[in-house]
Amino acid sequence: MRVKTGIDKMQLISMIDISSSKYYYWLKHKGEPLRHNGNMPRSHYLLPEEREKIITYKKLHPELGYRKLTWQMVDENIVYVSPPTVYRVLRKAHLNTMFTREGGAKHPKGFVQPEKPHEQWHIDISYINVFGTFMFLISVLDGYSRYILSWDLRTTMETFDVEMVLQKALEEYRNENPRVITDNGGQFISKEFKNYLRFVGIKHSRTRVNHPQ
Repeated sequence: MRVKTGIDKMQLISMIDISSSKYYYWLKHKGEPLRHNGNMPRSHYLLPEEREKIITYKKLHPELGYRKLTWQMVDENIVYVSPPTVYRVLRKAHLNTMFTREGGAKHPKGFVQPEKPHEQWHIDISYINVFGTFMFLISVLDGYSRYILSWDLRTTMETFDVEMVLQKALEEYRNENPRVITDNGGQFISKEFKNYLRFVGIKHSRTRVNHPQ
């Protein structure tokens, strides 16, 4: 190096602002393919859409523990992550990470069932395949009649998307003042969604994790 540049090796390393340890690491692994520091990507490598896919898939399969959920997502080409990463994502989203066994503790029956239409509106999001493209089906369902009041296929499942579908139902049924029931997804617990419901004058209730309703 000194012969070609006239500069001492350590001086050159300092000039290009890398540590000597990094230089010797590169020298040791010269000619080897680049790879992550492990067999599977870490959680901080995740894209936001990958986190949403994990959360959505868990909601579609609440009975699965995080390990089985991980390998099933890999088998179905949903997302490729490690079991610890799935565990951290589910825990942060306040979703159950354990396998639900038969005969275990049962949830209460939930809310008092409505006695007439438009007392309760349920909002939920499903992850579906539309001609090879995965999209989000957002639906507003009447708790009494089970009639779909409003729905839309969206490319994202943000708070804004939920508000658009709910607003469609409110405009269709202008004289109704239902209570909206949702799970604890990020869209429904956001400050933006709370402000929207306050603006339109609607009460909001959230179900517990893995609640069948």
